[in-house]
Amino acid sequence: MRITDSYRVRTVIENLNASRERMNILQERLASAKKINRPSDDPIGATKSMRLRTVLEDNIQFDNNIEDALGFLSATEEALNDVYDLLLEVKNIAIKGANDSTTDREDLANELDLILENFVEIANTKYRGKYIFGGTETLSMPFTLNRNVLNYNLDEDVVIYRGNSNTYRRQINEHTQLELNIPGSSMFDMTNAGGVSIFQEVYKLRNNFKQNPLKIDRDKMDESLNNLDTAL
Repeated sequence: MRITDSYRVRTVIENLNASRERMNILQERLASAKKINRPSDDPIGATKSMRLRTVLEDNIQFDNNIEDALGFLSATEEALNDVYDLLLEVKNIAIKGANDSTTDREDLANELDLILENFVEIANTKYRGKYIFGGTETLSMPFTLNRNVLNYNLDEDVVIYRGNSNTYRRQINEHTQLELNIPGSSMFDMTNAGGVSIFQEVYKLRNNFKQNPLKIDRDKMDESLNNLDTAL
């Protein structure tokens, strides 16, 4: 799943760069066009020149939008790669904990606590002062680690999401608006689409290690391994 998200972002970045290149070519042509000092010199040419000037001004704004979109998507791609790397680390810990000869599962659980905090930090990634995974709630921190769940094993979500599922767009040319963001509600929690919640899977694995430090619950372990494969 993370690979699919990353591929989507990379494809959009490539399309943006191509669109920007086409605009640069157009701006060069406009800049080299015949200049008319007074409309009376060439009324028809003056009308065309005014239209071209409007196009040029629009293209400057589109270029700014593309630059902002590229930066935003690059930050998103970097976060996705970090998520993927952490998921691989979680899976390696799971495989180690599944080994019957393992005796340090309490230590593995502590490692997962730190990884869970790292996931939350990535989920709260900012670009130019705005949170990129909060949907359209870009000014408030979207994810909060529920430490009461960690400390007291409460039946609540281990990570609370305060963003929304909305997307926002940037106008990149006269006819195209680009959808930029991946809301955190779909990025980190795919349970509504038949997937898994990354946060909950790490938490469940951590609990399995803490509650069964000497002999692992094999059914829960197999479930965790399968769900991690789904998340990857």
